[in-house]
Amino acid sequence: MNSKHTYRTTQKEQIRQYLHDHPGRHMTARQLCDALQATGGRISLPTVYRHLEKMVSEGTVARFTADESGSSCYAFVDGEAEHAPDCHCMCTDCGRLIHMPAAEITALQKQFAGHAFALDPYRTVFYGLCSDCQMKRGNHR
Repeated sequence: MNSKHTYRTTQKEQIRQYLHDHPGRHMTARQLCDALQATGGRISLPTVYRHLEKMVSEGTVARFTADESGSSCYAFVDGEAEHAPDCHCMCTDCGRLIHMPAAEITALQKQFAGHAFALDPYRTVFYGLCSDCQMKRGNHR
């Protein structure tokens, strides 16, 4: 039983360390599992989900869901200023998710606050076209 507990702790630490080493990157559980397996980690997708949910509850990882039908993305936060919450931009053509650092939306948040409304940065999504899809459509600047 003790080795099983240690093994789970090791897997949780691998997940935490990978997310910590990739600040500002939002990953699905599948992407995270694939990345860990590519580096030789022996971890299953259900284990990744289980540990991510625990880490969300602990406040070390933030979960972001663009819409009800999409996969959740996860990012390391752990209360560090450099990992402050951010809003997201989602491409309506390819589904690409781009994060917009909190520092870049401060003015927008202040405008909403002036209307007695606080944005939830973990759930705020702006929809439009990414630069690649704009170029495909011939709408690039």
